[in-house]
Amino acid sequence: MAHRWTLLQLSGAAVLGSSAVMLGAAFTPFVTQTCVMCPAIGPGFPFVFPSYSLAQGLDRVIVLAIIVLLALFALASVLGIQRRIASAAALVAAVSALALVAFEGADASGRVVGEDAASLPMELGPHGPIPYVPAHALSPSAYLDAGFFLFLIAALVAVAAAITLVRMEQRMSTDSADRISPQSLTSPIRG
Repeated sequence: MAHRWTLLQLSGAAVLGSSAVMLGAAFTPFVTQTCVMCPAIGPGFPFVFPSYSLAQGLDRVIVLAIIVLLALFALASVLGIQRRIASAAALVAAVSALALVAFEGADASGRVVGEDAASLPMELGPHGPIPYVPAHALSPSAYLDAGFFLFLIAALVAVAAAITLVRMEQRMSTDSADRISPQSLTSPIRG
């Protein structure tokens, strides 16, 4: 029984630690754009756009809310505050963080850089403005940076630790329900 408490606390601490790593990864460079056809800054140095972090992206509020909720649910589970609900909620938050980083990584130039929020250029037509994309306008290529991989690894660790947290909570609750109390035993002596 003592080793289960230790594993429960260890998995809760792993979820807390991974949420702290995710918080740090939200502020590190997530995506970097480069420009092949832009002028070189110097000999051998290509023109590079600044890096963008998740905290600068369009979904920054959602990212930070999921990280904070994950940390709060893991802390509540470790402290024993509604442990069953808190561990299940930590698992849901960890899976949400994993899905979010996969989504943000797949559409990094749109959601993190902000190209999805930019309006199309307009051209005045005979019946009003018409959106168009000029043939020479190409979006610069975006490369995933260290923040993406750090957030992805932390989210995977959080999911694994949250699964362990839920499983240990289930085992502890079934063990306590399976115990036989002295009051439930029938007495062989009838008096």
